[in-house]
Amino acid sequence: MLAPILLTVVLVLLAIVVARKLQRDLREERSAQRRTLLRGLLEEPDSRRDLVAAAACGSRYAQADLLGALAMAQHDGRTRIADALARVDRGRVQADLRRRLRARDASTRARAALLAGRLGLDRLTDELVELLRDEDADVRLTACAALGLLESPAAAAGLIGALRTDSILPVRIVERLGRPWAVDALLAGLAVAGDEAPHLVRALGLAGDPRAAEPLTRLLLEGELEERISAARALGSLGGELAGAALTGGLRDKTWEVRAQAARALSEVPTAAAVPLLESALGDANWWVRTNAASALGQAGVAGQEALRRVAAGTDRFGAERAREALDLSVRRQEAAHA
Repeated sequence: MLAPILLTVVLVLLAIVVARKLQRDLREERSAQRRTLLRGLLEEPDSRRDLVAAAACGSRYAQADLLGALAMAQHDGRTRIADALARVDRGRVQADLRRRLRARDASTRARAALLAGRLGLDRLTDELVELLRDEDADVRLTACAALGLLESPAAAAGLIGALRTDSILPVRIVERLGRPWAVDALLAGLAVAGDEAPHLVRALGLAGDPRAAEPLTRLLLEGELEERISAARALGSLGGELAGAALTGGLRDKTWEVRAQAARALSEVPTAAAVPLLESALGDANWWVRTNAASALGQAGVAGQEALRRVAAGTDRFGAERAREALDLSVRRQEAAHA
């Protein structure tokens, strides 16, 4: 009697497994077809652009497929995305996503946030800024990414405001803000910044806008310790003649942390004018300053190599050690380049 019951249970379970597999396979097939269709709509004008809006307002699977299609779109996809939505009711999409941004389910909020960013729906900026304080860490990070995709002054202001909280790691926000589109907001924020100033400085360095050179130079000379260190690092990323001159001055700073960071940054901004000070820095009392100065001289061309040889042959044992190490590294690099 027991055997037939067990057999029936096994057969029922097997049927459930098979049904679920068939259902999953069917869903994946439909998903692939939908992604292909959506990608085509995004990359080439088509009269059925309403399907893009329908996917944005559809099931979680449809939204996931739209996100996949957006990710696969070409580099100029933003223009084509805007064109694809031009003939549909943007208000409908915004209203639906606004509702989902407030859903109880965290994954629903995250998908809606990413779609708002990918579709350039800047009218949802306020809602995305609110999600930077969401209870779910993944939702907060997704909202941060979405604001970075919007590339608007309001999005930049929201991200800068989040630096004043501990809801998101500053490095994640800096990654989003360290772009040319955010430079105006970063410069304005730096003028009135408090504890978040070092993070704004790092973002300016990543953005690579020459307009940042003057305020960063001023901060290197007048800022607090952490601000001066961040300014030296950012100037190294920024590059240019003004940055090199400022970093050369940073070698005279009263604290070894700033001198070490200025020397390290000069490895990225080699300048002949810095060679004498870098040579002197090989006699610094701090090991990090000596080490970074030696590395910078190794990148400073013929003048830097000559300075290293002078120090290597000198009487300062600690400076000579660093100089010889840098010279040996230069030789290995040359051998590797010709191998």
